[in-house]
This record gives sequence, structure tokens and C-alpha cells, in this order.
Amino acid sequence: YPFPTGTAYAPVDSLFIFNITRSEEITDYAQNEGGVLLYPGFDSMTTVLIAYRQKFFSKTVKYILTSTQFWDKPLEQVNYQLIVDCESRIKSFSYQPDRAENFGNKTVYYWERQNFMPKEDMVFYLE
Repeated sequence: YPFPTGTAYAPVDSLFIFNITRSEEITDYAQNEGGVLLYPGFDSMTTVLIAYRQKFFSKTVKYILTSTQFWDKPLEQVNYQLIVDCESRIKSFSYQPDRAENFGNKTVYYWERQNFMPKEDMVFYLE
């Protein structure tokens, strides 16, 4: 599972991986600056939640999706969330969110897709 890297991104500062199918936290994985490698033991029906936090220093922010193409199979169902401070202004999205909600000083953007084979990475353009 890749993380964006380079001078525009700080290292991931928190990571949570949860096997929803088995209702248990996954703690057996390898992580480096470029991403996280989950060890075998999953089948095509396993539902996994991967949540991480990463600061960025650019007005263009990328979430890597195109690595899915290497699996040669679409994701059956995906749910993405982007949480930003309400003061953050997003000029445009490469994939338009399905909805947005405000919670205190945060805005949460949501994307839900079925049989999703991304043709491009998810990119956010900030003002």
C-alpha cells in the first residue's frame, strides 16, 4: 500500500490497519517511508481498513490509486475519506467527492465506489 513521498510530503505520522472481516487490528506488517506491506493471509473477500495521517507542503496533494492496476482486478468496494481543516480551500478534485460534511473545525469529504479500477491517482488542488 503506497504512500506519497518526496519534498511535498512529510512522513506518515500515524497508521491504523484493521481487518474488518475478522474484526481485529492488524499489527503484523512492514512499513517504510514509501508505504506499508501487508503480509499474506488475505483472500479476495477480506475487507481491510487502512487509515493514515500525513502532512503535506504543497498546493497539489496526491493519493496513489493507480497501483491497483498491477493487480489486474478492480476493487470490489472502496470508501475514501479526506479530512481537512475547515480553513483549507480545495480548488478542485481529480475525482469529485460524493458528499462533504462539516464536523466542528473539520470538513470530511467522502468517495464511495464499486468495481473501481482507477485510471488516475486522486489529486486535490488547494488554493
